Order: sequence, then structure tokens, then C-alpha cells
Amino acid sequence: MDLYAQSASAFGRREELCRGRGRGKELVEKEGIGAIELCGGFGNAGTARIAAAVKVPVGAVRFDIHPGLGNASGDTLF
Repeated sequence: MDLYAQSASAFGRREELCRGRGRGKELVEKEGIGAIELCGGFGNAGTARIAAAVKVPVGAVRFDIHPGLGNASGDTLF
């Protein structure tokens, strides 16, 4: 298994990349990415947005409140 890591400063930017306005869609379709695992900071809403943008399974590390985000949910921050 190979791991490809990519950062994003906002859900919308990552969603754009997955919908085809950047390398995200290319990686899924042309490079054979079979699944995406998101940081817990994406929260439920952010994870759902990414899942709707691609045709592969999307999972996430889960924190109800994320210690790296000041104990807040990504749903409230992004």
C-alpha cells in the first residue's frame, strides 16, 4: 500500500480538488487511489462534502472535539 498525503487550508479548497479542479480527482481516477482518509478536523460536514465529490470510500479519524483545533469541531470552524 502506498500513502499519498495532501494538505488543505479549507474544506472548499479540498472539495474543489476532488471535484476535478486540481490534482485530487486526477489521483483518484488516473493513479488508482482506492480510498481517502481525512483528518478528524474535517468534522462530519466536511467529510460528507469530500465523500460527495469522489467515487471512492471516504473515512476519517474521528474526534468529537479536536485537540489540535482548540477542542472544537471542524464543523464549527470551516
